[in-house]
Amino acid sequence: MPKPNLINSPHIKTLGTTELFPIYERIYSLTSQPSAAIKICASCTTQDCELSEGGEVAILLPDEDKFIYSRLAKIDKMVSMESVKLLSICNGLCPFLKGSMCSIHSDRPFDCRSYPIVPKFGTDGTVEFTLSTICPHRASITEPFVSTMLRSWNMLFPLLDQEWRTQYNSVQPELEPLPSHFNHLVSQLPSL
Repeated sequence: MPKPNLINSPHIKTLGTTELFPIYERIYSLTSQPSAAIKICASCTTQDCELSEGGEVAILLPDEDKFIYSRLAKIDKMVSMESVKLLSICNGLCPFLKGSMCSIHSDRPFDCRSYPIVPKFGTDGTVEFTLSTICPHRASITEPFVSTMLRSWNMLFPLLDQEWRTQYNSVQPELEPLPSHFNHLVSQLPSL
């Protein structure tokens, strides 16, 4: 069975790592809080993370591979930059997936953190939040998880240009609407 693909995207407004890393740090911190924990992944031990027959694709934010490497270096996790760079170029094999477990779970990419929530970007600047139909436990997501991920994506939207959004949309699996009982969380988000 294939592993998830991860694609690094160079398309973002011209911000360097000095400007991006504090934003990523804030989002990683927000999504590591207990309210953001999604326990459904822990119960999915019979198959690899985010997989289907065709596999899922996680897209890295620009320079997110460098950000992850810097986080791993701070905790003396012995990985090479080359292995972290594989996150951005691997084709069907995540270098950090060991069996069905992520060996860098606390430092995993944002797209993995927000799964199974998938934004679908409109060409007019709108966004619709959806769920991947591949996740077998998507019905178990909680309101705190959804709220945290929607706020996090909302912080990223101003940084993501149309080319990045188009690339993101082009690799997504079959999606279904976010359940209507979460609509009040979407309506609380500021306009893009």
